[in-house]
Amino acid sequence: MSPRDLQTGRLLAAIASDDAPSQRELARRAGIALGLTNHIIRQLAARGWIRIVRKANRRRYVMTPQGAAAHDHLARAHLQDNLVWYAEARNRIRTRLRALSSDWIASPGAHEHKPVVFYGAGDVAEIAYVCLLQTDLTLVGVVDETRIEPFFGRGVRPLSALGPDVLDGAAFERVIVTSFDDGGPIVSKLRDRGCSSDRLFWL
Repeated sequence: MSPRDLQTGRLLAAIASDDAPSQRELARRAGIALGLTNHIIRQLAARGWIRIVRKANRRRYVMTPQGAAAHDHLARAHLQDNLVWYAEARNRIRTRLRALSSDWIASPGAHEHKPVVFYGAGDVAEIAYVCLLQTDLTLVGVVDETRIEPFFGRGVRPLSALGPDVLDGAAFERVIVTSFDDGGPIVSKLRDRGCSSDRLFWL
């Protein structure tokens, strides 16, 4: 799915959820700049996917049956893209975790159960957790700077709870960074908590 198709799908979803949204509100809901929103709306109207109803000084955007069909098509395409992404991410993460386990060198005096901490509790972490259950690695805790709700029934701790080799008193050997983003800022934050580079593992 192209970026434009994704933006179009988001706008159609926003229009479908409310029969009288302003263009500014549509832009906010879809996460698209106001000028681009105006351009896409004009295209949708030209295709017959929406009707623009003017009343006094307000405009209403109403989805047509053709627009509803297009919205369903784009939603299915987006879901298919997500499934492909999930499968690729799962295979990559599974391979990386197996490599970590097979190459594991424990610190002197460390336990043999291969304790790890997740840094990050988002979508990638959730896939990583499912993959981790198929290894001999043991998750002793999860650190995240924004998530509040539990992670698979486990409490999520703030970064301030992380020490060089313990999280809330539980010893760990590696911090698994559950993100595909650039590592620079993450490395700096973890180093500030005393985590050395040899303890960090990237998916």
